[in-house]
Amino acid sequence: MNNTEFLNEFNLLYNNAMSNQAPPLNEYEISLFLTEGQEVVVKEYYSGKNAFRDSFERSEEVTRSLSSLVRTEVLTEEYNPEYISDMVETIGSSSYLYKIPQDVWYIVKESVKFTEDAMCGYGSYVDVIPTTHDKVGRIMENPFRGMSNRRVLRLSLGNNINELLSKYPVHSYLIRYLVQPSPIVLVNLDSLGCSVDGVSEETECKLHPLIHRVILERAVRIASEAYKFQKQ
Repeated sequence: MNNTEFLNEFNLLYNNAMSNQAPPLNEYEISLFLTEGQEVVVKEYYSGKNAFRDSFERSEEVTRSLSSLVRTEVLTEEYNPEYISDMVETIGSSSYLYKIPQDVWYIVKESVKFTEDAMCGYGSYVDVIPTTHDKVGRIMENPFRGMSNRRVLRLSLGNNINELLSKYPVHSYLIRYLVQPSPIVLVNLDSLGCSVDGVSEETECKLHPLIHRVILERAVRIASEAYKFQKQ
């Protein structure tokens, strides 16, 4: 669905939903609702709170719908805490800090390779298991859930810094993640002095066409609810 189709079908569905009682929306306002609808749908598809009741990679349709948002990054340089403003306290000598990309929205898979001098597992990726600060102490003491040649733990420290807790020296850290979708901007907004999420040039939906109509219908619902709320 291109921008012209999004605009025409949005107006048709919106007018039908509001029985032609609501004032017309301009292209900037519709772009805002489409972008909001897109973000809501992506979050629902990722989490499983959708009509399919399937989360990302649990069904082919959900996976394909979000496939254009998937990125992969391999980090080989550890982030030295001496160069982090406000300093970062690590859990201990088994910690490795990495600065992950700024565009990370949701991490869907992460793993590490150990260095060549590691006793076990060199040359193959092992799983990274996310954990929380209130649980990490108990987990590290558990031989079945703690650090091993098949498992590395991860804490999120803010500022896009991840702390890996590993029994063996880490060579590289691979993350596969979803990025935030680009906004849907129906027309060039420069003349209006407006932008959507910092984007003012015309931008079409970059997600798979499978999800376009779902985004459209969600945007119309959000717009209709916003108008009804204003009338109260």
